Amino acid sequence: MSLRPPSLVSRLRHPLKLEFLVGFYLLILAGVILVPALLYIESSIAEALVNQKVEEIEAVDQNVVQQLSAQIESAEGSIQRYAHLLSTAIRPATPEYVAEFDRLVQRDTDGSWRSKRSTFQPETEAGIWVPPNALLNDDMKSFYIQAKGLTEQFGSGAFNHTFVNTWILPDTNGEVIFFPDGPEFIYQATSDQDYRQTDWVNLVRPEVNPEGDIAWTPTSFDPVPSLWMISVIAPYSFQGEWAGSVGHDVTVSNLLRYSGQLSRMKGSRFFILTYDGTLLISDRYQAQIEASQGTFTIREADEPELIPILPELMAHLARIPAGEVMRMETESDLLIASRIEGSGWIVVNVIPRASIIELIRQPFSILRWIVLLALGVTLIASILSVSRDGQQRRERERAIRELNIQLKQEVSERTQELERRVTQIATGAEIGRAMTALLDPNQLTAQLVERIRERFNFYFVGLYLLDGQAQHLLLHQGSGEVGHQLKEMRHRLLIDEHSMVGWVGLHHEPRIASQAREDPVRFANPLLPDTYSEIALPLRVGNRLLGVLDIQSTRVAAFDESDVIALQSMTDQIAAALENARLFQQTQNALKQSEGLYQAVASITGSTHVPAICQSLIDHLNILVQADRIFILLVDHIQQQIVFSLGHGDFADDRLPESYNELMAGRSGTVSRTRQPILFPSADDEPEVPHAGRAAATVESLIVVPLTLKGQVLGTITITNRVDQRRFTQQDVDLLMALTTHASTAIENIRLFEETQVANAALSRQALRLQTSSQVGYQVTSILDLDALLEQVVALIAAHFDYYFVGVWLLTPQEEALELRGVAGRATQSWQAQSLRVPMDASVSLIVEVCKSGHYRLVDRVEEEPNYLAMVEFAETRSELALPLRRGQRIIGVLDIGGDQPAAFGAEDALVLQTLADQIAVAIHNATLFDITQRAHHAAEALRAVSHVLNSSLDRERVLLLILEELAKIVNYDSALLMLFSDGTLKPVAYRSSQEHQEQAQSYPLQIDNFPHIQEVLREHIPLVVADTAMDSRWLHRPESEYIRCWMGVPLVIQDQVVGLLNLNKKEPHFYTQYHTALAVTFANQATIAIEN
Repeated sequence: MSLRPPSLVSRLRHPLKLEFLVGFYLLILAGVILVPALLYIESSIAEALVNQKVEEIEAVDQNVVQQLSAQIESAEGSIQRYAHLLSTAIRPATPEYVAEFDRLVQRDTDGSWRSKRSTFQPETEAGIWVPPNALLNDDMKSFYIQAKGLTEQFGSGAFNHTFVNTWILPDTNGEVIFFPDGPEFIYQATSDQDYRQTDWVNLVRPEVNPEGDIAWTPTSFDPVPSLWMISVIAPYSFQGEWAGSVGHDVTVSNLLRYSGQLSRMKGSRFFILTYDGTLLISDRYQAQIEASQGTFTIREADEPELIPILPELMAHLARIPAGEVMRMETESDLLIASRIEGSGWIVVNVIPRASIIELIRQPFSILRWIVLLALGVTLIASILSVSRDGQQRRERERAIRELNIQLKQEVSERTQELERRVTQIATGAEIGRAMTALLDPNQLTAQLVERIRERFNFYFVGLYLLDGQAQHLLLHQGSGEVGHQLKEMRHRLLIDEHSMVGWVGLHHEPRIASQAREDPVRFANPLLPDTYSEIALPLRVGNRLLGVLDIQSTRVAAFDESDVIALQSMTDQIAAALENARLFQQTQNALKQSEGLYQAVASITGSTHVPAICQSLIDHLNILVQADRIFILLVDHIQQQIVFSLGHGDFADDRLPESYNELMAGRSGTVSRTRQPILFPSADDEPEVPHAGRAAATVESLIVVPLTLKGQVLGTITITNRVDQRRFTQQDVDLLMALTTHASTAIENIRLFEETQVANAALSRQALRLQTSSQVGYQVTSILDLDALLEQVVALIAAHFDYYFVGVWLLTPQEEALELRGVAGRATQSWQAQSLRVPMDASVSLIVEVCKSGHYRLVDRVEEEPNYLAMVEFAETRSELALPLRRGQRIIGVLDIGGDQPAAFGAEDALVLQTLADQIAVAIHNATLFDITQRAHHAAEALRAVSHVLNSSLDRERVLLLILEELAKIVNYDSALLMLFSDGTLKPVAYRSSQEHQEQAQSYPLQIDNFPHIQEVLREHIPLVVADTAMDSRWLHRPESEYIRCWMGVPLVIQDQVVGLLNLNKKEPHFYTQYHTALAVTFANQATIAIEN
């Protein structure tokens, strides 16, 4: 019996085996067909993705090159402008510049001159270093001080995160450098350091660079800061002659940071080289570059595929625009290259093709494993289906189908994820290119938030920037209508851990809120109710935070870590674009402010009076800082008063201080005391200040700076802006301080000029006083009549010196009082002449004090002088000068001068007038002697006439009347009466008087008992003078004798018996003197003889 293989019919009788065989053969067939198809599809897609990846690499590298080009161009433009500014702005030497150099710079122990450590602030100031062998005269000192100011002003806005400093190297040796990251630079420079024979100077010498173009140094090592760097340099001149070089340093470490922004893969290399092949920067060969001192070339590098095609690469780059990239391929590498305009640098990024292919094929490797896994699972399912029933087979088939669907979905999702990543990268590159083309920060940020929201279909995009105090993040731009509303509301968030934006601002790290409504840190904005997830990313330039980019989505978990990488890369480009725009704007503003500052200084120094200086300050400040309101206050702190004020703008809401105390209680007082400016960028930053110190409700930003000179505060300048105006910055403060320095100097110069004029005027007045004193002295010495002399003296002094009043007070003969004998001046124009006396025992009187002490008294304010005796006749007196009239050691009176203004006299007036007073005293003495001689002569003549009548006539009445007439010639009485005593009465026997008193004798005889003063004369047998009848209790007042103010009674005595009385009357009090009394006694004796005869 033979065995035969089973027939087809027999096989059909076993359905499980048949099913297994059919499934197995179908699986083999599917493998044979599907595997080649998949390999073909993989190859086609991989090639397309490689091309797409290469284009993506080109876009990213081009963006990086454009950023680097922008930085290089910015540095070249910056140093060119600075060289021009330095060449034109330096002025000849002045003593002020030399003094400022000596104040800020000191000589150290090694002989080098350096900025003083105690006052040097490297973050905001340029340092000065001058070695011992350098030329240092007044011209160079002035140059260093001016160069320092220009370097601070220009350097603070000219360098960015790539270019670290700004410096000047004069050909005389030495350096001025603004290097905030290198505060110890000038102190590390040794005394033998000499930069004059280095590339930093030699490359711009006229014999090397006759056109004066900018130049780039090779990679060099500066031993002072111990840094490898490349520098952009330019020549500068002084008074038309080449004087040295200026430059920016670009550190190698900063340039190497750009290689991190290029497309980097395993085995990639980065080069920056010159056209001659010299390598400047390379991430692989940096050690060789530094070891060769910058002479290492690409031909010495281990690049066998790059070196042969280098000439062709450079030829292609020469034909395309700078900043555009080109691609070349070798057998194993992809080269992305570009040319940087100006510097002539070539940037090359070498990426191994294998790395690109490996990156692309990685997803397909996963896909192949998935397909093989599917085939294996299918095979296992087919085998297992043999041993299971039909229901199990159907369930397995369904499971296989579900698995296939799941695998297809995973492949689709992975593909979509790759496409989303490519879209993110491409969109980021596109946004980066668009942003680098914009230099207006407002226009840049406005387009930025809208473009991000539209391209990524986000719910809200907000850009927050740091405020002036770095305490809040202020919404600068927001997308959509909500963004506009929030910006109008000046929406801002505190930098803390109570909001997503504040958290990122505090930690400088990205943060994701996948479940936004459950995140404990997130701030829920009521204007954005549909937010379900949120991501916030820091805007950084180096280690410095500019702000935060906030993105919100309506989907839950819309962001993951891969989004952080892609969006942070885009955010870094945005930060760089913002920084470039800020630096461009800052440079433009710095140039504009430099020109405005120069014009302002020229205008201020050209002004000839203080109001013009203040008006010029206001006019130029209004242009330079665009302030809404400006006011200037000049203060005299000694007198405690505001001496001048000037304002610009509407002060309805911010009233100017009206008094010194109000000023000192406010912001201006704080600045005056501390001598330091204050800046409040926002009204919320201003602390509570009493009185007028608090800013008005409408004031958003303000600055107050002092006007100081030699440590003294002359005043303050205050500028404010309303809430809808720009906020002030520290740069505005620096500008105001620079202007106030020149303004203070100009004000001081005007003050010195005015003081010189005042001094000259004082000298002229002094010369006039001396001349007038000489003239007055000459005139008065020729007058021998005392009354005429005194009248002439006071009239001459009052007329020549224009005093309020001039008076001469003379001691009475008994020296019991001072009597006003002469007066003149404006005070006497409406004053009736009258006799004034001041007793020598008066408790309050300047003239009595001077008469007793013999020293002059000068009183600036009589209302403050306790010893001043006010007189209604001189009510307008405000200041007084009293000078003694001396004759030898004897004081005979006082020259009293009054002014109707406070402090009308000075010490020099006292010296001149005392000399004149001494001359007047001599003239008074001479006139007195002459008067005594004349009176003695007249008395002798009168006695001779009386004696003649006595000897020739016995007519009693005629003789007595003659005696009274002769007595009147030497004693100027108003009325006289000779009376004889009889029966207790006095009867008149002779009477003489002026016309107005002729009827007065009708009331006699007199009863002696009624007149105490007559009783005293008769009782004592001696003459009696009643100096002032109004003040003497002995005087009996009667209507017919009311005119009598001074009375003299002389007894007529015969053989010790009083027989009568000589009675002399005067209407002027204190008239009779001892001399008059002696004459009266003599004539009374003659009358007694006549009566006896």
